[in-house]
Amino acid sequence: MAISIQFEKNFKSDYTYSDLALDMEKEYVPYGESNLTRSGGNSDIKTDFDEYAIANSLRNLFSTRPKQRILDPEYGLDLSQFLFENANEYTARLIARKIEQGIRRYESRVTLNFVEVIVDEENNLYDISLNLTIPSLRKDVVYRSIFTENGFTNV
Repeated sequence: MAISIQFEKNFKSDYTYSDLALDMEKEYVPYGESNLTRSGGNSDIKTDFDEYAIANSLRNLFSTRPKQRILDPEYGLDLSQFLFENANEYTARLIARKIEQGIRRYESRVTLNFVEVIVDEENNLYDISLNLTIPSLRKDVVYRSIFTENGFTNV
């Protein structure tokens, strides 16, 4: 059985990448401007585009543990192993190395320029900055997150 998906003949996109927003909120979209198809509707699931879609992908990579994805059991970084250790420079280097390896393996849309992990020992957290280039968009982007026992928080 074959499945055929056809778009309208005049379908044009003004973005390169798209992804559902991670919070799965609904968004009001004026008729004729649907996020997912850009062809109609008055409410839709909120969608992120281009660098925001890539940010979603990175957040998924950081938040997923290996073996959580059924069809890709190796996908994900197990950063949770660092959560309940004391925050220190050695662990920060391990986190940076794991992030570098994961991005190079699973996110081919970006070129990783560098990862910086700053330790806040008093608050037992890590401030993570990623400097990325998205070649297809011709953009340099800096993503910053705080990593604590509650997971990742984008800054």
